[in-house]
Amino acid sequence: MLVKEWEYNNFLKSAHNFPSIFVNGSDRGKVTDRTKEIINNIKLNINGDVDILDIASENFIDSKSYLYEVAYQKSMFSLFTVIRINLDLLKIEQEVEKFLIDIDSEKSNLILLESNYLKTNASLLNLFKERKNFALINCYLDTSKNITNTINKFAKKYALNLEISSLNYLSTRLGNDSMITENEIKKLALFANGNNLTLEDILNCLGDNSS
Repeated sequence: MLVKEWEYNNFLKSAHNFPSIFVNGSDRGKVTDRTKEIINNIKLNINGDVDILDIASENFIDSKSYLYEVAYQKSMFSLFTVIRINLDLLKIEQEVEKFLIDIDSEKSNLILLESNYLKTNASLLNLFKERKNFALINCYLDTSKNITNTINKFAKKYALNLEISSLNYLSTRLGNDSMITENEIKKLALFANGNNLTLEDILNCLGDNSS
C-alpha cells in the first residue's frame, strides 16, 4: 500500500500495526528522517520497551538464513521488536523480497526497510504496492512547488526568520536533498544567532545545492 503524502501523519499513529514498512526514494535525507520518525512513533505507541535490531553485512556472512532466524525472535527485555534493514548498505533486495514472501507477516517482527537506489519498477517496491498490509513511503526530491514548505519547516525548527526575498532566493538554491536543506538552514540560524539576516548575508554563507 502506497502511503500518500497527505496520509503520512495519520499513518505514523498506526505504524506499529503494519508488519512491514519500506521508506524509499531519491531524497536520502528524507528517507533517514522518516525512518527515524516511524521508529519514534512506534516507541510512543507501544506500551513497553521497543528493541531495534539493525541488520549488518556480517550477519549474512555468518548465516545465509539470518533473516529467517530473527523474524520471530522476541527479546526478553522488550515488548516489541523492529528489524531495520538498510538496503543501501547491504544490496540484498532480492533476498529480502523472498524473505517477506516466505514468512508469516502476521506473526513476525515488524520489518523496516530503507533505501534510495531502487528503480520505481523494482519488484520489491511492487510487492509493497500490492499488499494492503505493507506500507510504502516514497521520499522524492523537493520540487519548485514544495521546496518553500520544506525551507519554512526547517526555518521554524531552528528559529530563523526569513524575509520573502530571502525565502525566494533559498528556494532556487536548495532542494537537492532535504538533509542538505536542513543543514544549510541550521548553518544560517547559527550565523544569525537570533538576529535578522539580510539577503547579502545569505548570499555570502550559502552554497548552491539546487537540483
